[in-house]
Amino acid sequence: MGTPISGKPGLVGPLGDGSPAEVGVDAFGSLLVAEKGPKYLEWTRRGYMYTTLTSPAAPIALPIYSTATNSPTLWNPPGSGKMVVPVKLHVAVADAGDRAAASVILSYTPAAAEVATGGTFATFTNIVPVNCLLNGPACKARYAGAVVTWTTQPTAFMHIPVQVGINILDGSRDGSWVDFDFEGAVILPPGTAISVTTPVAFDGTYLASFIFAELPLPAGV
Repeated sequence: MGTPISGKPGLVGPLGDGSPAEVGVDAFGSLLVAEKGPKYLEWTRRGYMYTTLTSPAAPIALPIYSTATNSPTLWNPPGSGKMVVPVKLHVAVADAGDRAAASVILSYTPAAAEVATGGTFATFTNIVPVNCLLNGPACKARYAGAVVTWTTQPTAFMHIPVQVGINILDGSRDGSWVDFDFEGAVILPPGTAISVTTPVAFDGTYLASFIFAELPLPAGV
């Protein structure tokens, strides 16, 4: 016979870590499972969530996946002790040029070990990610928003859908953008990196931003 679960109607908490607590139930004894607060509130409160930013004053051209030089790149360096979990990718058009990007590809670097001549990265100019808990813990991951080169090119591995705006007056295309929720589909163990690229060359310029979580590294990752 199982152990009965005790429940308490009404507000439960807030509680400190390690405090015993009853589960929340409604007036009929049904377990309450609704989120209390926005989706990522708990991770943000614990200082796990970070954001990156391409300089608004210097939008970039997204490169083709086969020559990924200077593509926005999120890197979890070796020895970080963290599991980096991309949460969202935002790509906004600064100047569409003659053709805006109609598709985005994520490329990955499986052994992102060092920045050195002949190393994984020949160059990598880090733009320090910002903790979404303002003044929260410093970030272990690194982000190159515009300046990064490889000794061996990264490998394309995931298509990211692009949303297209339509001009309601004449039905013409009116810009494109990316607002993609990874939903836990990608994890960066220490020593790996992902980059934003395109399937073909486009002449527009863009602003790219990852929102990601740095979580304690579990055994086996």
